[in-house]
Amino acid sequence: MNKNIIITVQALALCFVGYFIFQNTQNSVNANLTQVGGIDWNKPFEKNLALEDIYNKSDKTISHHTLCIPVKKFHCDASSCESTDPKVFNLISGNRENLIVSRCDANGCDTYKSVFNDSGEYKNIQPIDPKGFLFKMSYNTVDKKFIEITTLGLDTFVSYGYCLYKKEF
Repeated sequence: MNKNIIITVQALALCFVGYFIFQNTQNSVNANLTQVGGIDWNKPFEKNLALEDIYNKSDKTISHHTLCIPVKKFHCDASSCESTDPKVFNLISGNRENLIVSRCDANGCDTYKSVFNDSGEYKNIQPIDPKGFLFKMSYNTVDKKFIEITTLGLDTFVSYGYCLYKKEF
């Protein structure tokens, strides 16, 4: 009988230790996933008021229903990635059959006919003729965040930001 009690206590202790290790591992994994590159994905992005101001002062933008403003941008080459100031905002106009994406800065916009594909709760947008960029957004969701990946030569630029719909700007 004492042998059974000892085995039961050891089994309970082993379960308790296993549970404790599992919880600490999960908390560590979750903490690492929510903050990548200094971005906390669980919080709304801070506004990029400087780029919003450029948008508001621009008289060279096309008609659009969505405005996307980056808050963080990285320039990556074969050896490293470094933070850089975002200077390009995105405008989306049209509909699924006739989608237009514009990449704009203080000097005006470059406009591209694009395709729109669903990927779960996200939308992928790419130019019909490859131009070296991919745009993915959480369209019609609460957070309205996006990522844009552009290339220049063999370098890559990755921007993260938020989108506003017509009624919000």
